Amino acid sequence: MPRKTIATLFLATLILGWFVAKVPLIVVLAYGVMSIFSIALYAHDKSAASNNQWRTQESTLHFIALACGWPGALFAQAVFRHKSKKAEFQTVFWTTVIINCVALACLLATGLAKAINQALLGYLVGV
Repeated sequence: MPRKTIATLFLATLILGWFVAKVPLIVVLAYGVMSIFSIALYAHDKSAASNNQWRTQESTLHFIALACGWPGALFAQAVFRHKSKKAEFQTVFWTTVIINCVALACLLATGLAKAINQALLGYLVGV
């Protein structure tokens, strides 16, 4: 399945989950913000690679992917044709995707994501 399709389907599923009150807004926002950040990092790294400039470390790209940015990273890999063929990078990347998805499933299944969402909303309203 194409990378952009996987990323889009995942994000669309999160948004749909929010509409039916199964996914807290904080989760949708985390994936959205980190995905945009991830796309920007990939764009910068691709530009730096083309211009012999300082590159973004692969560990940074993997960390952002792990921290909810993997849909954006997947989209960026397809758009910029960057890091998509490097086997070692892809092995670590897909490992971060699996870890992130398992963590998300655990957060949603245990209700911890909703508790975090309510705590943040309570804090913002109280500020």
